[in-house]
Amino acid sequence: MMKSVKKIFKDIYFFFPAQLFFETFRRNHMLVLFWLLLFLFITKGAGYRYGVYTLFLEPEYLEHVNFLSFLILGFTTGIFIMTYHISSYITNAYQFPVIATFSRPFLRFSLNNFIIPVGFIITYLIFSVRYQHDYLLLSFSNILINIVSFLTGIVIFYMLTFAYFRIMNRSMENLISLSKGKLGQWKLTRPLQRILQKDLLWKAAKAPVHNIGNTRIGLYLFTPFHIRRAPMRITLQPARAQQILNRNRSFAVVFAFLLLFSLAIIGLYINKPLFAIPAAASLMLMSGMALLLYDLFYVFFKEYALWIFLALLILLFYIINSGIIVHREGQAYGLVYNTSSSDKHLSLSPDPGLAQQDYRNTLAILDRWKEKVRKSGERQPRLVIINHCGGGLKAALWSYYSVAFADSLMHHHLLPHVELLTGASGGMFGAAYLRELYLRKQQGYTGADSLTARFQDLSRDMLNPMVLHLALKDWFITFQTFEYNHQIYRRDRGWALEHKFNKNTGYILNKPLSAYRKPEEEALIPLMFLTPTTINDGRQLLISPIHTSYMCDRPVLKETPSMIEFLRAYQYAEADQLRFTSALRLNASYPFITPVATLPGKPPLNVTDAGLRDNFGYLASLRFLYVFRNWINQNTSGVVFISIGIDKKNKPISTSPNDLLAPFENLYEDFFNIQQLNGQVMIHPIRSMFDVDFDFVNLNLDERSNRISLSWHLTAREKELIKASIFTSGNQASLKRLQELFK
Repeated sequence: MMKSVKKIFKDIYFFFPAQLFFETFRRNHMLVLFWLLLFLFITKGAGYRYGVYTLFLEPEYLEHVNFLSFLILGFTTGIFIMTYHISSYITNAYQFPVIATFSRPFLRFSLNNFIIPVGFIITYLIFSVRYQHDYLLLSFSNILINIVSFLTGIVIFYMLTFAYFRIMNRSMENLISLSKGKLGQWKLTRPLQRILQKDLLWKAAKAPVHNIGNTRIGLYLFTPFHIRRAPMRITLQPARAQQILNRNRSFAVVFAFLLLFSLAIIGLYINKPLFAIPAAASLMLMSGMALLLYDLFYVFFKEYALWIFLALLILLFYIINSGIIVHREGQAYGLVYNTSSSDKHLSLSPDPGLAQQDYRNTLAILDRWKEKVRKSGERQPRLVIINHCGGGLKAALWSYYSVAFADSLMHHHLLPHVELLTGASGGMFGAAYLRELYLRKQQGYTGADSLTARFQDLSRDMLNPMVLHLALKDWFITFQTFEYNHQIYRRDRGWALEHKFNKNTGYILNKPLSAYRKPEEEALIPLMFLTPTTINDGRQLLISPIHTSYMCDRPVLKETPSMIEFLRAYQYAEADQLRFTSALRLNASYPFITPVATLPGKPPLNVTDAGLRDNFGYLASLRFLYVFRNWINQNTSGVVFISIGIDKKNKPISTSPNDLLAPFENLYEDFFNIQQLNGQVMIHPIRSMFDVDFDFVNLNLDERSNRISLSWHLTAREKELIKASIFTSGNQASLKRLQELFK
């Protein structure tokens, strides 16, 4: 009995699929890394916060998630799996010389190398079905169609591969004779021939002579449903066995060229809808290409290939990002990038005389605002300032929906009282969209106040084109450009974000910054302060269509101003022609998601997300209140300070403060909480400067029970959760308070 059990375990251990599985983990760490990342992506173990899993579980093609998008993802998944087989064959096949005695060695090898790919496919199907049912709210029939399409894509690729092998096997003898004859005479191929010959001799020396030892094959899959036992003795000489195994390298070369050609075509025509494949599909292609490159390194460097490959990747990443070969920094569309503007020395300190002039001009705007509101019967109106929290598309939707809902509930009496909008990242996308709709409504455009329809427009995906550009263009095809305002700019994932946002919103915000100067000066719309952070010294770059140097003045001590007025600092680069969506993008340049923009001039300022310094807009709004406190006390009946934020689940206090990593983990997790607490501390001294009422109102997105991904893509369920947040008890109390304030 014990011998029988021992024999079963022995057969399982030396089963060829099991041996390949163990060998992958023992030797092929690069393969393990790629598979691990893919497993983590689809199971939400990595990139969950940024919605990476949605790229795989909700592939989008031609702005739709349907059978075609799943078919393409399945096809590219098949490509990656085949790349895995090729890579594993190149690095592992030599240890199993017995397969040289099999018919079609590579196909037999691939058939037995199924454990990880099949495990991935099964895992994907489980999570995909659950995701489509719980988050996309699809019917059983639609889910079945999508799953079948995904599997069909894999099958189609395998059928094409098998057809290629049939053709290849017929011409194999010609290929071999060619390599021995004409190819060997070409001077350009002689170094390659020597390298391949050394590779063959190295494998022949390292490989076992017979099918024995710890890496022997007992049973193997001859077909998917037929198991055979491998012979123990091999009649072939070691060099001859390796020569047979190496015949399939020509397939790897052809496959690599086809993959590279596909990437080039998609990258060149990525702006054509037909070529804009799902972002997850492009990641599969890029992963496959990276594995084939690693295989090339393995042929040269053997066991040192992994470390040399990683070192060269780091070096390549540094070269690309340092601009040694090509300039990879982002651009602000509308600004003039030329030699004269790049050599211009910036004036970052405000002129006291100009600050007084700007102050008086803004006072005139406030007077016009007061007169406009007084026409509704209020002698001393309440002044409303809205601060918008950052957070990708969820922040954009919540900023738009919460304020629009409140304004509708109050019979459109809220927006006329708003005089300043501040904030960070996605929150300002929603605020800018609502402000533009409010302006268009005053100008007589129809449909500008359709809350539900506009919510759907704003909620459309913007992540897919950015990831597609990141995977294929930002490092691979870098020479494509576009023209805006008679200037030429590079197309990158920053352009992709703006283009998709403009397309989703009907291009109503596709205008220069200066287009909003007159509406703001006439008090038709609130002022909007965009405050991206300069990486150079941490100061805020205040972007506004009106001059605001009073915001950059030294308030108390003679310290360095904490803000830089964009309009004057870059007037030589035509700052007022900055595309407004570019201003929004600069304010939302989350690291790695959108490129950090470099502005022309000396020193060249590198600009990133406003949330790095202030994710809630408190610094700008409180500074504005401080500057105009006297006018507010004399001309209003009070200030309503609205904060559009996120209500997260309270974490329990850590009981292991001595944990080595706890300070760093908590600092990262609580970074924005710290900002909010600091902002609330600053509110109290500012509040004490006012003789009129000062009301603080919170409208918070409810994430206490269901966390919504910090991404530019949201599921149907997440969008419904955002809408439902307006009905929480806290938000209902805030809406009731707003109604009481504006009776």
